[in-house]
This record gives sequence, structure tokens and C-alpha cells, in this order.
Amino acid sequence: MKIGVIIQARKGSTRLPGKVVMPFFNKECILEIIIKRIAIKYPNIPIILATTVDEKDDEVVFIGESLGVNVFRGSEENVLSRFTEIIKAFELEGVIRVCADNPFLDVDSFNEFLNWQSESKADYIGFGISATHPTIKTHFGLWAEYVSAAALVKAEKLTQKKLFMEHVTNFIYGNANHFEVEIHELPYGWGNKKDIRFTLDSMEDFNILQSIYSNFKDMELEMTPKNLIEYVDENPGVSEMMKREIARWEK
Repeated sequence: MKIGVIIQARKGSTRLPGKVVMPFFNKECILEIIIKRIAIKYPNIPIILATTVDEKDDEVVFIGESLGVNVFRGSEENVLSRFTEIIKAFELEGVIRVCADNPFLDVDSFNEFLNWQSESKADYIGFGISATHPTIKTHFGLWAEYVSAAALVKAEKLTQKKLFMEHVTNFIYGNANHFEVEIHELPYGWGNKKDIRFTLDSMEDFNILQSIYSNFKDMELEMTPKNLIEYVDENPGVSEMMKREIARWEK
């Protein structure tokens, strides 16, 4: 079964425009960091950078091409169509979907998606805090999600609502009557955490995450979910800043 990693990225974020290309650590942006980590860990899996046809995303294209990954440009508003066009162009049967604004992405967990997919007929596989609440609906920002190519094509046929065009997998995991959805329990007690935020929407988020990332590099610590949860627990000041941003961007 041919599975690819699709990294969704654009500069036109309404909350913090250009966040994925802003210098984050050692002059590298988050997009560069994510691409390099995935490429090193999974050299035999195709990586496709999915961006828009808007000229402001030429910089996103340049970054992807300079790092040797496939780049696909499609609709800015209809992100679902970007994905269905990619799976047809690259003949993919399944996708690991990555958002480019998650600098602490748990790349190691891709192996779990690949193993689960090989043993399951599920259309959607993810981690979650409950059977109906995948991590994409949380503030965690650490995990990707797996979705079958067939489910993406089916979703495009079943709905044309703007919400589902913009949020690629929302219709799939939200409609168990049409799709087989498989949600796995989060490790290390993450499912019980309501005050941790590693996703990026604002300049405040950017500054918090940049500081944490730099500290981990200085301490030569692996950025694993286990180490991250311990770091926040041991740094109440960080936890308080995260709580404020969670309240501000409640999902």
C-alpha cells in the first residue's frame, strides 16, 4: 500500500500570517525543521508539501524544493481538493496528514500509524482524548493523523460545506456512519491534560514554543511527548502562559 506524508502549509494564516516561515531556531523556520525530521526518519516514504497557488506562497514552494521534497500547489480555500488532487497525482492509497505549524510534532508516532493501518480497515486513524475527540481538535499540536485516500475522495463527494473543505479530515472523523474511525489512547497521561498547548496560532504561542525548543536543544533533551509533558509540569510559568493561550483560542 502506497502511503505518503502530506504537509499542509501556507503563509496566509489569519491569526499569525507567515508563521511557518518565520525564523524559529538557528535561522531555520518550523517548516524546514518538520520536513528535515520527517525526511531523516522516513527516507522511503514520499513527502508532499501541499501549498496554494497564491504568489505569497512562493516562499513555501522554495523551501520545499530546496529540501528536495515534492511540492503541490492547489486551492487556498478548498484544502480538501488539494489533498484529493495530490493522492491522484502521486497515486497514494493513504495519507499521514501533517500541519506545518507544529514544531514539536511526534515524528516517531508515524510508525504506529503505519502499523495500525497495516492491521486495520479504518478510514481514519488518530490519537485522541476520547473515541470521538481526536488530537486535531485539541491544543496539543504533537500528533499527525492517518486517512485513507478513498475516504478523502468520498468526503469530497458527500459534502461541499466550507468548513469541511478547509478542515480536511473533519467530515471523516465526525461521520462514523459513513467512515470507519479508529481513535487510540494517548500515551503518558496526555489524554487527561487540559492545560498544555504546543500548537501555534499567535505570536505569544510562537514565543513560548521557541523558548521551550531552545531550552530542549540546550539541555540536549529529546522532544518526546513524555519529556514535553514533564517539562511543562516542572515549569509552572510555562503552564500558566499556555493556559492563557488555550483560553484565548478555545477549540
